[in-house]
Amino acid sequence: MRKTFLSIIFLLILLVMPTMVFAAEGDVAQVGEETFADFEEALEAAKSNGEDVVILKTINVNSDLTFTLDGFNITGQVGTLFSIQDGSMKIEGTGTISAPN
Repeated sequence: MRKTFLSIIFLLILLVMPTMVFAAEGDVAQVGEETFADFEEALEAAKSNGEDVVILKTINVNSDLTFTLDGFNITGQVGTLFSIQDGSMKIEGTGTISAPN
């Protein structure tokens, strides 16, 4: 009886806990529950799935980059989302790019 009760409690805890996706060490972005080591692949997935991109690591920009947001959002889990080293970044369209304080 006690074993059954503990099993039920354990199952309830698992069902109530929020689900989290843990990124692998090399992953830089997440779309939905899928993580990506390549930022461009994440953008393509977001475009085809209609979901937002979450940046997991600072992305180094080494060329000219243009974001056309078209209502999509880019959020980050790191303080610095982009590090522009050699190039430029242009943002067009409506949407937001935000990072935690």
